Amino acid sequence: MFLSACPSYKERWLTYVRDSYEDGEERLLYVDIGDFTSHVVDLYQKKMLNEFPCIFKVVENLHTNGDSYIRCDNWIS
Repeated sequence: MFLSACPSYKERWLTYVRDSYEDGEERLLYVDIGDFTSHVVDLYQKKMLNEFPCIFKVVENLHTNGDSYIRCDNWIS
């Protein structure tokens, strides 16, 4: 979903995956999202904000419609 919302990340994502994982290796989503977040910060610093509305829609959708892990239901006591 993030790649669809932020096409400028695609090349960086492909390089990141190639450099970070072996074929078939389990992905570490919290590390992966950290790389995406760095890309978003880079865009912000360059004032390239045109993808931000779509990125924020994905975040909101995940927060409201994602599974309980994504919504952080288990983190709140």
